[in-house]
Amino acid sequence: MKRRSQRIVVAVRVTHADRPDELPCFTKNLGPGGMFVLTHETPEPATMIDLVLSYRSVRLPVRVRVAHVRDDGYGALFWNPTPETIETLGKMVRDLVTDGTPLDERRRTPRVRTSIAASWRYRGFEHSAQIADLSAAGARLLTRPLDLELGNEIHLNLPVGDPAAPEAIVGARAVVRRLRGEELGVEFVDPSDEFRSCLSQHLVPDPGLS
Repeated sequence: MKRRSQRIVVAVRVTHADRPDELPCFTKNLGPGGMFVLTHETPEPATMIDLVLSYRSVRLPVRVRVAHVRDDGYGALFWNPTPETIETLGKMVRDLVTDGTPLDERRRTPRVRTSIAASWRYRGFEHSAQIADLSAAGARLLTRPLDLELGNEIHLNLPVGDPAAPEAIVGARAVVRRLRGEELGVEFVDPSDEFRSCLSQHLVPDPGLS
């Protein structure tokens, strides 16, 4: 059966309304009519679930009806969404499918172009990368994403001090928000004060990168 509304491949954090402290899962795709949730849970088709979608400072409660279940998650339709809910969903999608910098992040945390050599770790394997741009909220990496998917969580390592001869390496968890060829867009998750201090060091525009 043909889907009624278009969905975009984006990763938005999802939690159960009655279980806010559990580890979140993420959407695989999202649209005004529904979404696919990546999770190991297997609810029965037609089950009604109260969820919360979280994006930046927005927490959007939604009620969904499970439409179909697969090994990697389930597809769900929004149940009687209000006009305000539909409008907020549309903004989430529009922000996430821009050139990698969400619109509200552009206003609050401008990105700085860089050429910092960094690394990231996923499932125990270390990979090299070059950070093409950086903000207090996230980064765009030039790397080989391999088998990463939207919503995966990686560990990103940044050099402290001179990148050519770093004094130390600090890291933070980061969620994959965008995949495009050899570009990887990530959002930092609860970065430590030490990591924030390292970011502030690197968030100085390089006049040679205009």
